[in-house]
Amino acid sequence: MKKMIIALLLVIVIVAVAAVAYHAVSGVRTAETQEQAVQQTDNIAEDGPTAVLQVEEGADSAETAVELTGTIVEVTEEYVLLDAGEQGQVQANLTDDTMLDGVETLSVGQVAIVRFDGKMTRSLPAQITALHIGVYEVKGTVTAVEEGRVTVDRGESGEVVLTLPQDAPQLAVGDVITAYTTAVSTLSMPPQMNAIAIVK
Repeated sequence: MKKMIIALLLVIVIVAVAAVAYHAVSGVRTAETQEQAVQQTDNIAEDGPTAVLQVEEGADSAETAVELTGTIVEVTEEYVLLDAGEQGQVQANLTDDTMLDGVETLSVGQVAIVRFDGKMTRSLPAQITALHIGVYEVKGTVTAVEEGRVTVDRGESGEVVLTLPQDAPQLAVGDVITAYTTAVSTLSMPPQMNAIAIVK
């Protein structure tokens, strides 16, 4: 009887030791697996954004387009020549795909926002291919002047509040102006817009 009890206890001890050893090994493997998973996640985090950005940049050229703002100094059927300030004169070449927005025709003195693919030649003048040309004019009479802002009466279109650019001329109530804007307007009454140039 004693021998059977001793043998039974011995079996229990062996099983217990084996179970402890098994859990210890499993724990090590689990830790290693978790560490590998973390390393893989880190690698994905490092590689992922770059891959996504490359796809986004190549997916739609409009998303990577660059804008250039300047005053039109010459207009032909083939190109528009802009005075782009510090960048000097830039020739925006027109194609059958060039879109015109805001006005029906382009003319000297207008301030245009030209969107292009970011490629510019090093010639004189520098040349770009225009994808989109926007000229957004607000014409009217100044009815109120505040610091950095004016209210303009556009007649039937109502009043609009314009935030002035830093190089805006001195304005007074009664001045008749043409403001060139970004075409972005608030839904407030009266609407508010940012002016990029003011011509008296």
